[in-house]
Amino acid sequence: MRDKTILVMLICVLLVQGQSAYAELVGWWRFEDGSGTQAADSSGKSVPANLFGGPTWDTGSPSFGGGGYLRFDGTNDYAYIDGQFSLPLYTVALWFRADGGTGQRDLFSAYAYGAINHGILLELGTDNTIRFLHRAPMGATGGTSIYSPGTYGEGNWHHLAAVKTDAEIILYVDGQESVRTAMTAALDQPMRATLAVLDNERNMRFFPGGMDDVRIYNEPLSQARIQAIIAGAEETPIAGRPMPADKATDVPRDTQLQWVPGPYAGKHDVYLGINLKDVNDASRLNPMGVLVSQGQQANVYQPASPLAYGQTYYWRVDEVNRTPDATVYKGDVWSFTTEPYSYPVKPVSVSASSVYRTTPPAQSTGPDKTIDGSGLVGDAHSTNTADMWISKLNVSPIWIQYEFDKVYKLDQLWVWNSNQNTEPLIGYGAKDVEILYSEDGQNWNSLGMFEFAQGPGEPDYVTDIKVSLGGVFAKYVKFDIKSSWGGRVIASISEVRF
Repeated sequence: MRDKTILVMLICVLLVQGQSAYAELVGWWRFEDGSGTQAADSSGKSVPANLFGGPTWDTGSPSFGGGGYLRFDGTNDYAYIDGQFSLPLYTVALWFRADGGTGQRDLFSAYAYGAINHGILLELGTDNTIRFLHRAPMGATGGTSIYSPGTYGEGNWHHLAAVKTDAEIILYVDGQESVRTAMTAALDQPMRATLAVLDNERNMRFFPGGMDDVRIYNEPLSQARIQAIIAGAEETPIAGRPMPADKATDVPRDTQLQWVPGPYAGKHDVYLGINLKDVNDASRLNPMGVLVSQGQQANVYQPASPLAYGQTYYWRVDEVNRTPDATVYKGDVWSFTTEPYSYPVKPVSVSASSVYRTTPPAQSTGPDKTIDGSGLVGDAHSTNTADMWISKLNVSPIWIQYEFDKVYKLDQLWVWNSNQNTEPLIGYGAKDVEILYSEDGQNWNSLGMFEFAQGPGEPDYVTDIKVSLGGVFAKYVKFDIKSSWGGRVIASISEVRF
């Protein structure tokens, strides 16, 4: 009987630990959303930051390896967080970058509902020092302010942490203690918060600049934990280290999705789709067709069927706390792109039946011009004759031949036809073409006859000549040109891509 009692007590202790392990993180806005008028709360409390005035989503902040952040214009942009936060003890932590401005510029303020009863204020002053105000009892005036010795309005990123312990208030800047003073009085009312503006007036002290990774804890963090946040080493309740890695390319179609679970996750919800907004916005209540697995225990998900070729996919894993509380922590949205159906392959050499002009080299119209990318900007070709192959006039037969370094299974062929300014008049472009292929350069097979569309003679020529090679095995490919669009014994091609 005694053994059973000890076992029950142990289970209860573990459950309580699992439930309270992240109770101190009551709000967390990472600004990785990238768009929209709300910033998601990653604390599991589902309290979004509502955006007003049109702050800009941007990337390149120090947190999360250069991830997203919000940029406020200092005129009318701000965020409002209706959180009902109870914070007798607390830590408020955030990254900020001041982009100029004058006067008082408020970073964070928390205040009671109803009357204008301020509780917490983080503010960049007229002299660019940082003010940390703790006002208890809450009200319109009074409280205790401490000021940083240094100034921080120079346009660089800095990390702030305002901490209230049982006995003190402490301001940390960039992980180092800046200033502290004695303070025992605690805030005694539920609060809401604003970013980049003075609390509930919301019409003054607008902050111009970037802000990221805003966190509210209902406990005082140690300096070591604050430094861990800055370093990205703070243990968090969300899934991490995705495989495939975020933004990976050339991912096999039969890939598994794997991740490192949050430390207190009992189950996982997996979202997967090709629409970023759907994957970001979906939930258990509104799965939007992308909730592919709910409440699974394994930290690996295998799609039911192979993914599409060359497709960018977005995915997210929400961590579900172990019972009894089962809080759902919304995860990051990651992406990857699957392998293409085929890969570009460039010939190692090219030869032709004849060349119209061989000198000077810069003006040559040799066959190498069809594989060196000359004249191409993106997929648009120029009208410069020196960017094309042109055969000699009245020399037949006319052919151009490509050689690869080994035998390949060929999928597709793109051809940019002759594209001189005068092409519509002179018609040098290849018209009737037999495509031949060989594995050894001696024994040839015909893929068939093809009509190559005439080039427009315009500088933004994007080819519409795309020939399926049907997976033939070849080391050599040859164009036997039977006629050109002008009817003369001459032919020209701008570029070829396999």
